[in-house]
Amino acid sequence: VHYTGYLHQTANEIFDCSHDRGSPLTITLGVGTFIPAWEIALAAMKVGEEAIMICDPEYAYGEAGYPPRVPPNAVLRFEISFLRAVEPLAPLHERILDAKECRKSGNAHFTGHSPEYTNAIADYRRGLTLLTECWGATLSEESEIDELRTALWSNLAAAYLKIQDYAGAKEACTAGLEGTPFHPKMLFRLGQALTGLGDFAGATRTFASAAEVRIMDDFLQLIAKTNIAPL
Repeated sequence: VHYTGYLHQTANEIFDCSHDRGSPLTITLGVGTFIPAWEIALAAMKVGEEAIMICDPEYAYGEAGYPPRVPPNAVLRFEISFLRAVEPLAPLHERILDAKECRKSGNAHFTGHSPEYTNAIADYRRGLTLLTECWGATLSEESEIDELRTALWSNLAAAYLKIQDYAGAKEACTAGLEGTPFHPKMLFRLGQALTGLGDFAGATRTFASAAEVRIMDDFLQLIAKTNIAPL
């Protein structure tokens, strides 16, 4: 919403205005972080609607006020523009499960007898969208989310390569490598994308990096199997 707040009893003095800050205010209803008048009014409004709301102190800041801008027992007036509404996000554990299903569905479209790469791309992108805004994740959830994101970005890049959308593949690899910079498969796919875009020097460097990472991975696996500690 955009809004302007006035002290209704003192010549309409403005005490707060989102327009002055240059950006709308984002509000989550039902969690008790805003005054009761806002909860009641916004729940009754529609997107695109404008309203003038006058609220008594018991529906605003009450006897305490909101020093120094709002005095005690103030009647307030708000002019509100309802710009946009979004559905609340599902609980994180549900979104992780849904993202896994997106990965599974995308893989089925990718590897079927008649591959449907466009549908695979849509599935992978939906899975990634589900894994945005993951605040409050536990350590085990963070690990699971990181693994899922890496797989989804890598698979998305592979699907773009199949339809020769090299710019899309480059974008997917670049995003995925931000979280996992030494992922050999993603580095290799980035090299393929750069080749398709005609950036042969960049592709050569990226293929070399992928080879170095793969050699180091093989070396570390050998150490683990032989139980030899590195010097």
